[in-house]
Amino acid sequence: MPSIVPLEESEHVERFDVDEFEFDHDFLFKITSPEGTDEACSPDEVCDLILDEIEDQFWDWWSDPCRSRRFKPRIKVYEVY
Repeated sequence: MPSIVPLEESEHVERFDVDEFEFDHDFLFKITSPEGTDEACSPDEVCDLILDEIEDQFWDWWSDPCRSRRFKPRIKVYEVY
């Protein structure tokens, strides 16, 4: 089961700089959900899109009086080669 690691105990991870590489396309990731498909150019942008999508799905689930007891986000991320 995943756990939260305090920032001071985590290893430093260098951020991925998209501008260092050349690609044949304008985006690196596709994010799909029942509401549609989005494209992102960086991992930070992917995280923002995922959080926004999960928030929308959560509030839709929460507002449904016939909802199940378990919230299951429906989102997939693909890396584009």
